[in-house]
Amino acid sequence: MKNVIQIGANIGDDHVTKFLRKYSYDKVLLVEAHPLCMSELFENYNGWNNVSIECAIISHTNNIVKNLWYNPDTNYQLSSTKEGFNPLHSNRVRLNLPNFTFDQLVEKHGFEDVNILFMDIESQDEYLIKSIDFNKYNIDFLVWEQQHSDMNEETIDRLTSFGFKTKKIHANTMAWRNDLKFDIEL
Repeated sequence: MKNVIQIGANIGDDHVTKFLRKYSYDKVLLVEAHPLCMSELFENYNGWNNVSIECAIISHTNNIVKNLWYNPDTNYQLSSTKEGFNPLHSNRVRLNLPNFTFDQLVEKHGFEDVNILFMDIESQDEYLIKSIDFNKYNIDFLVWEQQHSDMNEETIDRLTSFGFKTKKIHANTMAWRNDLKFDIEL
């Protein structure tokens, strides 16, 4: 059984879409915080089997509401829960959105195992990784965007302690264990 979660799905039609076309899966959950991405995300996954889509912020804290910052005059797809993350956000808009921890998200969608996890959540990836209990889930393959972080070495040390091997690929880091490694285009 392969269950896949993508946190920061944007509009879809990306490396995860290509991955899902290439490899079999049982259940997929795509999570995107920005409501303006939803219509294209639904369109890009229209007709796919066993794919669910959630509009919410997934974070390492258990807040009821989080803020999402973006600039409506620029690429709204580049948004973040971290105010001031994007220097183009001088004309900022703040959206209050539902917030879940990773555990709450997994429980809500009935995942017992999360075998494959993709993350691109604009400077918050490694905070989320730090909050995940890798003894609780069967995550064997993980890709996250690390270009906006100063915690990459700490994150890799943590994953190594759970038996992961890691490889940096462009702005991303890939981690795998149990000899589960995929050929993925990032």
